[in-house]
Amino acid sequence: MKNYILITDIGRDTDDTLALIILLYLHKIKKIKLLTIAVSGAKLKNRANCIFYWLSRYSIIDISVVISLNEEFIFSPIDIDERTNKIVKDIDSNVCILPYDDTDINIMELKKNIKTYDNLTSFFDNNVDNNVNVISIAPVRPLYNCLINNPKIIDKVSNIYFQGNVYYSKNSMIPDIRGGGRGAYNFGNGFPNSEEIQKETKYVIDVFHKRYMRSLDNRLYFLGKNTAYLVEFNQKDLNSIDKDIAELSIKKTLLFAKNLPDIFSMVFKDNIDNKAKKVVIRKNIVHIKDIISDEKSTMNQYISDLNDRINIIDRKNIAKINYLEKEIGTIKKHIDSINKGDEDYYDSCYILFTQFLMDNEDIRNKYTIDFLRTITKISNPYDLVLTYLVIYGNLFNLNKSKFLTKNDNEYIKSKHIQFNEKDKGIFKNKGVKGHMKRMLKKALSKKSKTST
Repeated sequence: MKNYILITDIGRDTDDTLALIILLYLHKIKKIKLLTIAVSGAKLKNRANCIFYWLSRYSIIDISVVISLNEEFIFSPIDIDERTNKIVKDIDSNVCILPYDDTDINIMELKKNIKTYDNLTSFFDNNVDNNVNVISIAPVRPLYNCLINNPKIIDKVSNIYFQGNVYYSKNSMIPDIRGGGRGAYNFGNGFPNSEEIQKETKYVIDVFHKRYMRSLDNRLYFLGKNTAYLVEFNQKDLNSIDKDIAELSIKKTLLFAKNLPDIFSMVFKDNIDNKAKKVVIRKNIVHIKDIISDEKSTMNQYISDLNDRINIIDRKNIAKINYLEKEIGTIKKHIDSINKGDEDYYDSCYILFTQFLMDNEDIRNKYTIDFLRTITKISNPYDLVLTYLVIYGNLFNLNKSKFLTKNDNEYIKSKHIQFNEKDKGIFKNKGVKGHMKRMLKKALSKKSKTST
């Protein structure tokens, strides 16, 4: 039975939760041994509470949790109201979507039988002799700090599986944080301190590579977005798995759409049904025009609030003023497009509908139901795809594994494994999503969570 350590920033997206559920289920039925779960990113206490919740759901007490609060990422939220000091848009890495109602859960009760560690080094020193596999579906900082403290710990690690892609430059593997959709989020792409996270990731990669450069049994595995995004879960898929998981996933996607509608429309451009979008716009055009014309509408109140904030901000805070002015300008651009009936009419209607009518908290709201009809996916279970590479590697075609150089030519000298191609031939059969759905449904059944 293989031993694993999981590094996760669970809570930010639902994909970490799906990956954890599979790992806990396989641990429960003794197919694998999950030794510990280390939380990474921002709001580590919240993320650890998510872990305690799921361990409790599966009645598992032999998996420990690592919470290194001194490693926590601290980011300023994207938007804070200067008048109230309250967060207006908390949609970045500080977000942690909890899988339960705070008022109904006693976290102290859940964690009382779970062993916890302040850092991953302590866990290794007390529990690991050798041959442990690390699954990193988050920034790898817990392992980085562990190896900084004691690089010899790498001798205990058999393989490392990264959710993220690299490229070769000057015979060195570079964690990819390049723009244009190429860079890996877990390696720092999109973070304020992206270069710091990239540096930490590269250190881990280099220490492992140097230790095992001549071994064919010890490898680094990388799963890039191009491959991870080949699997998509829509609302029907998620509902067939579990209603609670479906609602959690839907709310996370709605949060993204409502707070960043322009970016959402760009990221989801291949997953927005334009025919359905036009039907929804025609159905709701009266309501869309009402929020434009009514001075007391949520949209006009929002614009008024932005202007009020601009007036009280120190003139030296140019970046914040530019941010707020851009927010107003973007909304007014969409209003102008709608009033003129130009070529962007439907896109602008859709964005204002999403931002000011759709309700991200109530998935049964009539506008939210209409919005959900326009998108063909809810999420990509990318961390689950990596988990499948770890546990069900036989479903992957290793001949499709490629490393890319800086010039996007194949690098054939590496023994490490990377999948980052938009090629469904990477999967040996077309039934990978079906396999995932069946496994998740089985893992989430009452019987699996209570059986020993």
